[in-house]
Amino acid sequence: MVTTGGDIVRGNTQFSVATHILALVGLSEHYNNHMPTSAEIADSVNTNPVVIRRIISLLKNAGFVSVRAGVGGVGLLKSPESISLLDIYKAIQTGQNTSVFDYHHNTKQSCPIGGTINTVLSSKLDAAQKKMEDELVLTSLYIVMKEIAELNGSEL
Repeated sequence: MVTTGGDIVRGNTQFSVATHILALVGLSEHYNNHMPTSAEIADSVNTNPVVIRRIISLLKNAGFVSVRAGVGGVGLLKSPESISLLDIYKAIQTGQNTSVFDYHHNTKQSCPIGGTINTVLSSKLDAAQKKMEDELVLTSLYIVMKEIAELNGSEL
């Protein structure tokens, strides 16, 4: 957590929550042949169902999940092997800057530091973003689900 002029800047947790949702849905289908509701998912994530529904909407728009009307329930539309962590990351970035990093766009341009800091940082942050994406593409949702199962004494 960073403070800027009294404001608190928090990291975005949508990626980890989206991955949590997809893993829970995939494991629920695998072990229980069950499509969890947003309330059940919210209980596991320990957050409000409204937050879960917003992220499910992004995952639905990306073609990863279907939502059953009426009785509720979320199911996977793609195999866990075919969904990479990079796919999930990009799905929840819709309509936003897709970079983990953002710049302070209101620096004082007449200041020697404020006028050049973004230029200096851009190549370094772009390289870090590329390395992160290169790593995320190597891990599928299936691998995440398998590791969760193993940590809980099960096999997938």
